[in-house]
Amino acid sequence: MLDVMESMLQVDSQPTKKAKKSQPFKHQCQNEGCSECATHSCKSCNYMFCMVCLELTHNGFLFKNHIIEDIKNRKPKCQTHNDIDADVFCETCQELICFKCHLYDGHKGHDTVG
Repeated sequence: MLDVMESMLQVDSQPTKKAKKSQPFKHQCQNEGCSECATHSCKSCNYMFCMVCLELTHNGFLFKNHIIEDIKNRKPKCQTHNDIDADVFCETCQELICFKCHLYDGHKGHDTVG
């Protein structure tokens, strides 16, 4: 029993990846070819854009009724399970996933943070 407790203390005293959890997730612009951080989301298109790409893609009559929101404080949704927040980062695949993906789907056993 003492050995188990000592090993738990050693694990807890070692630097962990949990420090990353408190940092806000950065969202990448989903416009093809852009690697900037996204700042806005179009609820109508279900895409996230940086300001430059948003202005380029949504500057016209066809997009005047699209609902644009600032994503500064918004949690991204899982791309597989659209109704669940993607609050786990899969370090193996370098992408945000939800708890279902982490526990049951294609990311089971991967290195994750969150």
